[in-house]
Amino acid sequence: MNKYRLNFNSNDKYINIPIEIKTDLIGRDDLIDSYEDVVIEEVINPIEDFEVTRYAHKDWVSQGIINTSIEYKFNFFDRSVSIEDAINSNWVSDYVFTENPNFTGTCFNEAEIYYTANSFKRSFFKLDLYDTIDSETQQIYLTIIIPTQQGKERLSSTTPFTGSTGPISGPTIPVVLPDTPDSSRNSSTVSASVKVYNDKLNEILTKNEGLKENQKKMNPGNMAYKAQLQFELEEVKRKAEETKQETFGGLIIDKITPGPGDFGDSGGGGGPLFPTGDDGVTPVEPDPPGEGGDVNPNPEGIGTGATPVLTIAPPNVDIKLPDFVLDYIGDKEGYFIYWLKNPTYVNIDTLYMGAKFFNAKTGQFIRMTNTPQSQIPQKFTFDKSKMFYRKVYLDINNYEYEIKDVETDVRLGTESPINWYEYVNPS
Repeated sequence: MNKYRLNFNSNDKYINIPIEIKTDLIGRDDLIDSYEDVVIEEVINPIEDFEVTRYAHKDWVSQGIINTSIEYKFNFFDRSVSIEDAINSNWVSDYVFTENPNFTGTCFNEAEIYYTANSFKRSFFKLDLYDTIDSETQQIYLTIIIPTQQGKERLSSTTPFTGSTGPISGPTIPVVLPDTPDSSRNSSTVSASVKVYNDKLNEILTKNEGLKENQKKMNPGNMAYKAQLQFELEEVKRKAEETKQETFGGLIIDKITPGPGDFGDSGGGGGPLFPTGDDGVTPVEPDPPGEGGDVNPNPEGIGTGATPVLTIAPPNVDIKLPDFVLDYIGDKEGYFIYWLKNPTYVNIDTLYMGAKFFNAKTGQFIRMTNTPQSQIPQKFTFDKSKMFYRKVYLDINNYEYEIKDVETDVRLGTESPINWYEYVNPS
C-alpha cells in the first residue's frame, strides 16, 4: 500500500495529488468499430440509392383549362434550295420534305410512311439531356426516345408538293413497277391490274372500318362479338387471297398482298392484316404487309429488285408527321422524364436538352438546332451553347419538369410547340 504525506498551510487553496491520469484510450474501441464500417464499405462498394421516379410535365392553363401535354415539332430542310438562300419556310415539318430528286434518299415517301417500312419504323428522335451546355465538359445523364410511329397525321393526296405546304405528288392509284424477264407483261396490263386490285383493297379497308365502328357500339367482353369478328377476319383473308389470284395470277407481289402468317397463320410474315388489340377484340391498324414491312428494299432506286414494290400510298389515308403532342394518354412515349428520387446523390435540378434524328434509311444522325439557320447571320459560325439546346427545369419536390428557352428563360411546349430544325452542314 502506498502512503502519501500531505502538508497543509493557511495559504494553500487546493490539494495537489501526484497521481498520473491519462484519458487517451477512452473511446478507442468505438473508433475501431467505426473504422471497420468504413473499410467494409470501401471493399464491397458503397450503398447508394439509385431509385428513380417519374417526372411529368408541369401543368399549364389555357383559356381556363388545365393542361398537361407537351408538344415537340421537328422540321427538316427542303434541299430544293441551297442553305445560303434558305428562308424559314424551307424547314418543313414533314417526313416527305423535299421535291428535289437528288435528295429523295434522305427522306421518306408516303408509301414508306403509310406501310411502315423498316427504314421508317426504325427511325426515331433522340432527346439528350446534359448537365451543361459546354460541349467540352458536358456529361449526358438522360436520353428520351420518340418513335416515328407516334405523332400528328395528315391525309395523303395527289396535290403536288410545294415546299413547306402540301403533300407529295402522285397518281390516284398505287404504282407497281414489275421487274420480270417476262416481256409479254406490258405496263398497260399491269396498270389495269393494279386498278382492279386497288378497288378491291379499298373495299376491304372499308370493311375493316365498319368492323371498328361496330366494335365501339358493343361490349368489349361480348364473346358473341368476338366470334363474329373472327368470322369477319376470315372473310377478309379469303377475299385477299382471291384478289391476289384473280388480279395478278402468277405475278407474286409480296409487298402488297398478305404473306404467310399475315392472318395469324403458323408461317412467317408480318402479323395479321387486321389484328386485334390487347383485349383480343379491338381492331387495330394493320402491320406492314409482307415479310418485315419493307416497301423498297433497294433505297437506290424503285423497281431494281426482283420483286415489284409499292411507291405511292393510297389517296386520303393517314400519313404520320414529325409533330408530337405527348401526354398521359395517347402518344405518351417520351412524355415522362425518369430521374433519381434521392436528390442528394446527384444534386442537379437543371439539365440541357439537345435533339437528333436517326434516319434508318441512311444510317445517320441528323442534329437539330432551336433556330432555323436562315435566322442566323453566320450560318455555320455561331454560339453552339445557345443554338443547340433547350433548358429543362426539374421540380424535385413535386416530381415535375418544364422546358424553357436557354437565353430568354421563357417556357416552351405549352400553347406553342418546341420547334427543332435540321442543321445543315456547309457543302
